[in-house]
Amino acid sequence: QYEKLEGPLGDVFIDAIRLRWSDQFSENTSIEEIANRFQEYTPDQIEGAINTIKGKMFEIMVTEQENLDGGQWYAAMHTDETFPGSDIVFSNAETGEQLEVSLKAASAGNPRIIEEALSRYPDTPIMTTDEVASLYENDPRVFGSGFRNMDLENITEEKYRELIEEIEPI
Repeated sequence: QYEKLEGPLGDVFIDAIRLRWSDQFSENTSIEEIANRFQEYTPDQIEGAINTIKGKMFEIMVTEQENLDGGQWYAAMHTDETFPGSDIVFSNAETGEQLEVSLKAASAGNPRIIEEALSRYPDTPIMTTDEVASLYENDPRVFGSGFRNMDLENITEEKYRELIEEIEPI
């Protein structure tokens, strides 16, 4: 039942898993193997996995959005998941200028993640989900991405559910 995860969002979902857990899931790891692994998770682990996948999906979607807009800027995610302060580098193809940015897919009800990032890395701008960015409209270090947290969360939860409940092992 691969069709359950087909399409651009399904591809981004699976890419997010493979990138975030690259030590467990390679490019060649089957969907069934990934599903089997996540079916072993406890409810708390599932919640953490969904948040982690949502964050990585956000990084992928921001990168793809920037690279497909036809502008002079392009984006590249850091390959090191533990890179301090930022998640993505925007580069200007004409001038060579580079800008490191932290990406935070957060909900308006919990902007704590933004406060912590601003406190820890005050010189690193933050691109976040639009509903959170509106809370910081007077802070030029925080700006919106064009994505809403609720949409990212719904997509991630739906794809996760499809992965562990509807994809049957061969």
